[in-house]
Amino acid sequence: MLDLLLSPLGVCWLALAALSFVLLRRPTRLYGAITLLITVLLTVFGGTPLSAWLLASLEKRHFGHPLPPAESIQALVVLGGGFSASPLEPGGFKPHSAFGRLTGALALLDRGVTTNLVLGGGESPSEPGELSADAAIRPWLEKRVDPRIRIWVLENSRTTREEAMDLARLAAAQGWRRIVLVTSAWHLPRAVAAFRHEGIEVDPAGTDFMGLASLRSPDRWSIIPNPGGLALANVWIHEVLGLLYYRIKGWI
Repeated sequence: MLDLLLSPLGVCWLALAALSFVLLRRPTRLYGAITLLITVLLTVFGGTPLSAWLLASLEKRHFGHPLPPAESIQALVVLGGGFSASPLEPGGFKPHSAFGRLTGALALLDRGVTTNLVLGGGESPSEPGELSADAAIRPWLEKRVDPRIRIWVLENSRTTREEAMDLARLAAAQGWRRIVLVTSAWHLPRAVAAFRHEGIEVDPAGTDFMGLASLRSPDRWSIIPNPGGLALANVWIHEVLGLLYYRIKGWI
């Protein structure tokens, strides 16, 4: 508890709580009510299981989806966002929090799901001469997969919709009819809908279960907000707004 209180978030929360107490005792009660509401919201989303429960509601939609027999799967597609190119790192790439997408895909390849691995779009080079995320990780990846596995890259896709559109074109060219789609479990509802909208038969495989994992944590309750809880709330808001935006645009 003390480490949370001494963190920047904890200090700001404590200052807001103190300010609310002062303002509520003066004629400026309206401002006190506003700062108190902000303080309470920080506690609710950062110090209770609410954020984890909301994110888990997205993760559960495709949880435990059984995969079809390997002979009916033509490719395994892992969406981007799990890593970026980094000349500072010994391996030439930097894993992100969603790196579980790639490790999950490798686990499925070890089970002999398919011999085609498709990497979704990654971050674009920020400076001339820098490698893309996919180009940076490819040497490391080729040493860790069976030589029979062919690696494809959706080079020009930077969003989920672009990945779906580019994969649809690649699947048509290669005669692929069914794929396994690997991405963070909380991202699967939007990703699966986007890929199916492009006419692709998709079997989802979720990784990076942040919400469900957080619900299993013994430290789910705290008066002082936890940055991790607020991070879960941020992911949930991003995905809910993303689903809404995709529906409005007619992309799902």
